[in-house]
Amino acid sequence: MSSSGAERTLTDATAKALESSMTLARDNGHATADPVHLALALFTGDDSIGTRVCLRADTTSGGTTGQQLVDVHVIRRKLQALVLKRPSQSPTPIEATMSPTLHQLLNRAQKLAK
Repeated sequence: MSSSGAERTLTDATAKALESSMTLARDNGHATADPVHLALALFTGDDSIGTRVCLRADTTSGGTTGQQLVDVHVIRRKLQALVLKRPSQSPTPIEATMSPTLHQLLNRAQKLAK
């Protein structure tokens, strides 16, 4: 990763998610990581931030006990499908970088955080 201003203030968890998104992009033959790669990285794993947020939404929604309103597995599969729809290149890129769209998203998030 480069050392732009947006990246200097990232938490460890955010930096790890960004790194995972670039790995996902590269592993799928994409030269750049887009917001969809980051979204998938945030939902990868049972202890991921996306999973935890969805589980918390289920428990605080006031719905019927035991009723799951948000199915994390469905979200994960749909995000994976979106990643797979993107055109890939062969040979696979050695390294992926952040797309301008992902960079803009991070800048907006940083401004909102302030």
